Amino acid sequence: MFEYTFLTKSNFPKKESKNLNDIWCSSEWDAVTKENVNPHDNVKNNKQDESKLETEHDKHDEHDNVEENCVDYNLKPIIHLTEQTQVSSGTEDETQIHQFSVKKLYRWSKDTTGEQGWKTRAIESVIELWKSNTTGRLRMICRENLTGKLRLNQNVGKDIVVTEKPSFHCQWSAFDATIAQENGCQGFSMWLAKFTDVDTSKAFQRVLSSLISSQSK
Repeated sequence: MFEYTFLTKSNFPKKESKNLNDIWCSSEWDAVTKENVNPHDNVKNNKQDESKLETEHDKHDEHDNVEENCVDYNLKPIIHLTEQTQVSSGTEDETQIHQFSVKKLYRWSKDTTGEQGWKTRAIESVIELWKSNTTGRLRMICRENLTGKLRLNQNVGKDIVVTEKPSFHCQWSAFDATIAQENGCQGFSMWLAKFTDVDTSKAFQRVLSSLISSQSK
């Protein structure tokens, strides 16, 4: 005849409990960590480690490249140039007696195709009249506004022929040193100045004609 034993709360076999400290170094800790570790975290950590390694390799490569490209060399001047503090303007022995603002300065000449026409020599510049302090010679010059290059250089004398023009213009013919320098001995040419207003144009014609007459005596 079988004998039955009823399990109650008091006689139910108790499961042996272990302290966490007891399984810290045991093989059971591996099972605990395997159950609680997310596999995606392992992949993420591996990628971060690989990224750190690549960054460190890149830094080492950059450092190596810098060391390879750093060539020790010195550039020494072949010619020693002295600093030029003052540049001659060509008017040191002259006195300026008149100046006129000019909108455009033209010269009658041929272009690259051989066609004749008015070619621009200066824009938004000034025509200046100078008198030599020693000889009394009169000279008319005009420089390019931006570069300061001499674009007109003429002695004022009886060889200048002035042609009056209406409105803002004045035309004349003269031997010009800048043209002679550019085209050899062919320095005689025709010129046209366009002024900002009629009064300036008339004043220039009047002053230039007066100076020409004074040099013809």
